[in-house]
Amino acid sequence: MRGRNLIGLSSANQRAAGVPTGDEVEVAVELDVEPRVLVEPTDFADALDADPAARGAYDDCSNAGCGRKCAVERAKRPETGSWRIDAAMVSRRDSESTRD
Repeated sequence: MRGRNLIGLSSANQRAAGVPTGDEVEVAVELDVEPRVLVEPTDFADALDADPAARGAYDDCSNAGCGRKCAVERAKRPETGSWRIDAAMVSRRDSESTRD
């Protein structure tokens, strides 16, 4: 931003670090090279397994490039997870239909 490198800090982390809004801090950034392992909720895995094309698209999607992977896993309520699964399946179908 305006020639500066900035890293966003969530409100929770800001509070935990005791850093008031607007303060500048120096941080050391370390590259996390460990592979990310996301646990597929059973209902999401079942939906993907029922649609081989969706399963392939999901498996080919990187963790960083496919926010739906994390969004489904982070759902706090089953209804939210189900809605996100449905949205992911519709999105996958829509992307397949535009490629044809």
